Amino acid sequence: MESILRIYKHKSYEEYLAAQTKKNVRKLSRRWIWGKDIRAITKHAKANIPSIDFGICHGVRNGLEVHEFRKHLETNIIGTEISHTATQFENVIQLDFHNIKSEWVDNVDFIYSNSFDHSSNPEYCVDQWMKCLKKDGICYIHWSKDHNIRRLDAADCFAATRDEYQALFNQKYHVVDEIEVKRVKRNRTYKRVVFAIKHGS
Repeated sequence: MESILRIYKHKSYEEYLAAQTKKNVRKLSRRWIWGKDIRAITKHAKANIPSIDFGICHGVRNGLEVHEFRKHLETNIIGTEISHTATQFENVIQLDFHNIKSEWVDNVDFIYSNSFDHSSNPEYCVDQWMKCLKKDGICYIHWSKDHNIRRLDAADCFAATRDEYQALFNQKYHVVDEIEVKRVKRNRTYKRVVFAIKHGS
């Protein structure tokens, strides 16, 4: 399948790492995920994953989603963050989310990320995350219109439409649900989508 993603071409891995770290530090106190997102994903996970014993949230900045999912799912959830700031937060490890630990392979029930648009190689990244899932596990990946309309740079390094996200995931795996979450703020309605992805049957 020909690549359908608009991807920023870094000159080196060092450029990628520096850009991700700089943005992380600048936005360290900010939150992106909504409470509605957490509740919707948690509800779906409890209804569709037979047993949730271990989960990973990728690209977590200040670890907010790790804390929230641990609370709502009442299980062991850890987070990854590429920046050195990872060590400031409980249950977060410093790791480039394109990399996986051998002990995670076929051993994770739940994966979540709202940072997939920070991947420098999204097709490879999906493959890495899906390697970690157990047979009945689910990978949840957030999409919003900002993931398509932004100007690419070394930090926000790829963009794609909702349909392009779905096509990418369905190339090798199976999108079992698209969870829509809406929020009204200052008379404007904001909508996000969370793709629930499983291994094919």
